[in-house]
Amino acid sequence: MIRNLEYKEKGKGYKRVIISVYLGLMMLFYLGYILMDNYHQSKSEQWINTDYLTQGDIQNIQQLNFWTSMFENSFWGLMILATLLLLFRYRKNKKALIHFIILHLCLFTSLFLIGYILSFFLISPIGNLTEPLTFSALLPVIIVIYTAFVLINERLSKSI
Repeated sequence: MIRNLEYKEKGKGYKRVIISVYLGLMMLFYLGYILMDNYHQSKSEQWINTDYLTQGDIQNIQQLNFWTSMFENSFWGLMILATLLLLFRYRKNKKALIHFIILHLCLFTSLFLIGYILSFFLISPIGNLTEPLTFSALLPVIIVIYTAFVLINERLSKSI
């Protein structure tokens, strides 16, 4: 009985660490995206004022586009990976699904507010700063629909 409680406590600590790492990586990828996009915007203003772009300028543009896309895709990829892990591992655990949805709504709200506030101080417009969040905001909606489908399916199978 005591060992069982010890394992539960270790499991809770492990989940907290995983959630903290996940949120930290999501924040890191989002802030990396913002920094790269802002730098890209500032450099593009220089390039617009130039009559002739050198081969080095074109390579810089390509590198900035690559790294901006990498941060954005890493943000989306980590979120999709976490969602798939949750759906396959905790499919029947409604409490975990609801916790995940609430966690993501809080995360997206705080990231949106960070992007909105930073848009007043940075060159990048608000649309660019919140771009990674547009697709990401759909996933909690998909999870809610999936959870509702699972609940309805469970109730129908019990009634038969």
